[in-house]
Amino acid sequence: MKYYQFTPLIGKYAQLRFKEGIETTSLFEVGTRVSQASLEAVEWSEFGDSQLHDCPIMNYGIFAFSEKAWSVLGDLLSRDVQAVRLTNISPRCYAINVLSLIPALDEQRSKCTFFRNGKVDRVLDYVFRPDLVEGRHMFRIPQRRCDTFVSEQLLDTAIGAGLKGFIKTKPVVQV
Repeated sequence: MKYYQFTPLIGKYAQLRFKEGIETTSLFEVGTRVSQASLEAVEWSEFGDSQLHDCPIMNYGIFAFSEKAWSVLGDLLSRDVQAVRLTNISPRCYAINVLSLIPALDEQRSKCTFFRNGKVDRVLDYVFRPDLVEGRHMFRIPQRRCDTFVSEQLLDTAIGAGLKGFIKTKPVVQV
């Protein structure tokens, strides 16, 4: 199976953002559930002439799904994410909180640069452990908590359903 670094489309598309002064760095800590109340400070930016798509960005590494996207992908993602309804946003969207933090990176077989303390600095060529990613469709790894990885099945399902904003780039790993 192929895995991709998840990069929803940006540019001419509308994005979601947190209102000025809202601290977001600790809000979406991988593996921690967020409350609906903590997401009431989300609003559209560049909404005027911008097009909507099914996976708007909220902040770096934080994204949302349209109601249609969640209805198509929710079954695939039920074990890996928390979908939180954004009650003050129209059209209806769900913040996607990635809960799965999987130590799937095979550091010996991957091409990595390391800090002096031995921790991974950058990953240049990913190799995942197949036994840890099997059946997973969206997850993060401890070495790169801000990066989200998705399965080829997830992207194929999204694209096949006509969801806008989902793209396939060069796979980062093939298991």
